[in-house]
Amino acid sequence: MFDDQATTQESYSEVYKLKKENLSEATRVLTNAFYDDPLLRYVCEFEGNRQGKTSYIIKSVLSLGIHYGEVWAVGNPVIAGAAIWMPPDFKGISLFRSLRTGIFFEKYVLGKSAAKRYSLFNATTDDLHHKIAKMPHWYLFVIGIEPSLQGKGLGTKLIKHMLARTDEEKVPVFLTAPNPTNIGYYEKLGFNVMGKAKVPGSNLVVPGLLRLPSENFD
Repeated sequence: MFDDQATTQESYSEVYKLKKENLSEATRVLTNAFYDDPLLRYVCEFEGNRQGKTSYIIKSVLSLGIHYGEVWAVGNPVIAGAAIWMPPDFKGISLFRSLRTGIFFEKYVLGKSAAKRYSLFNATTDDLHHKIAKMPHWYLFVIGIEPSLQGKGLGTKLIKHMLARTDEEKVPVFLTAPNPTNIGYYEKLGFNVMGKAKVPGSNLVVPGLLRLPSENFD
């Protein structure tokens, strides 16, 4: 969904915090970015309306990030990509938070079977997350770039923007990589695979990666 080639386009020079009025546009971009992602295919492709289900999941996690974390974007005036970060003090998803972000309605929107698959994935990654990252840390929850703009270094720009801050704060960063083709990319940014978990009833294996603060990162 991204790589580290350089870009010189002026419209992509600034990384900025996404606001809730940008939710619909960011949802469109990340839905495009994740449409063929192994996780979203596993959850959404079997009972029809794959586009709608993918969009719902993306919108709900973006809303979670906007309200309870930080969402950083690149591309002006049109969003080219976004990254959702959950902070060290994130307390999880209460009933109120699930209602506010739309997560509460996943069984109705996704349908029983897809919602069960999504729940199994979330339970698996939550368990992996807690086993690997026991210290205060940032969680790079989601990052994606519009497919037509991939390969221009925009994903790297988004990640490095935040890694400079986590290094300064001396706080680790955790993420999962359901798409195995992205692991080498993350390793180049200082992440290491610390464990893996298989989602029950599927062939989906989820690696958990951790990056410790660095004093020499560029």
